[in-house]
Amino acid sequence: MAQESKPTPPNSVIILPGLSKDVIGAERQFTSSVQDPQSIKNYLHIRSQKPDLRLFFLSGLTLLLPFYLLFFSDDVLNAIPICCFFLLTSAVLFTINLTKVTNWGKELEKARQQITATENIPNPPVAQWPQVAGTLSIIGGFIIADYEGILFLFGGGIGLGFFLYYYVLVQRRNNAFDQLIDELV
Repeated sequence: MAQESKPTPPNSVIILPGLSKDVIGAERQFTSSVQDPQSIKNYLHIRSQKPDLRLFFLSGLTLLLPFYLLFFSDDVLNAIPICCFFLLTSAVLFTINLTKVTNWGKELEKARQQITATENIPNPPVAQWPQVAGTLSIIGGFIIADYEGILFLFGGGIGLGFFLYYYVLVQRRNNAFDQLIDELV
């Protein structure tokens, strides 16, 4: 008679939102042994230093203030220097915070690439077609604006929708990567 084998539980499957089967297969090959803990510590340190977004809100407020002043001002010519000051302040605040966020994002991406190279953790590239489709939609909006000016909003809205979809794809990829790093730690 044949030997009875013990039933074994099925292998667990980790499903990550928005990722392809190749990424899930690569994630199964991922080992929990950490080869370079310094790269992971560096990544966690950079991730914890995310810049504050309060300057973006402050720049938005100082951008709206001149329009409020011009709308309710009796003498528009006397309000123009104040409005220009607020517009300049808004542009400076926005530029400072945009520079901080951009530099932080570049540092974080370098740390991700270093972990991907040393730890064999999957970090697949995001498809570029939403950016191409968004750009073509906005260019199409400029072209159809010759027929009727308001039609630019149609092409621009579709283009912004594609750019928003690309941003969501990048956020999903980054969240899945962060989840894998948090499981390691």
